[in-house]
Amino acid sequence: MGKHMARQAFLVTLALGAFMASASAQIYVGEREIQQPPVYLKTLTSTHKETLEEKRDLETDVLVDATLDRVGRSFRRGDADELEECLVAGKRKIYLALEIDDDSQRGHYGPGQVRHIFGRRFREVETRSFIYDPTDLERRRGTATFRAEWTYVVLDTDELVTARLEFKLEKGKSDWRIYEIRASSQ
Repeated sequence: MGKHMARQAFLVTLALGAFMASASAQIYVGEREIQQPPVYLKTLTSTHKETLEEKRDLETDVLVDATLDRVGRSFRRGDADELEECLVAGKRKIYLALEIDDDSQRGHYGPGQVRHIFGRRFREVETRSFIYDPTDLERRRGTATFRAEWTYVVLDTDELVTARLEFKLEKGKSDWRIYEIRASSQ
């Protein structure tokens, strides 16, 4: 049975190849012959390419959404360790431009330093909300930007603060990571 099926597969492949060869149009320009692929083959190829691009876009959307969810969760819980897991890793630095409650920190920091900065901040405040619109995401060539509003109460003063945050992410091998955080109070 195995040899019979293999032979049938071979014959079908051979017949398909012969059909495609005979179906391709030949165009003559001067004395040169130009092979033109059949229209149905062009359509199949472009449709396949579009399907692959749509699949990549969908995978990218899922990975970006997962990062946005983790960032939101880390702010709502006040979990600096979880936030650190969303940052670029290795020797890369994260650019921070934080202007919150007279505590302005601007510069490039390692992931551990960013965890420490936000860990201290999370201990000083009680988060009321962290709101972002996942559909309001700007993507360009392996980068993405999203904005959020972080509302919290400063524990020492009971002051209610809403900070506008902007996160810039870059595509890694299997996920998206933050490489910039900008914040300002309203």
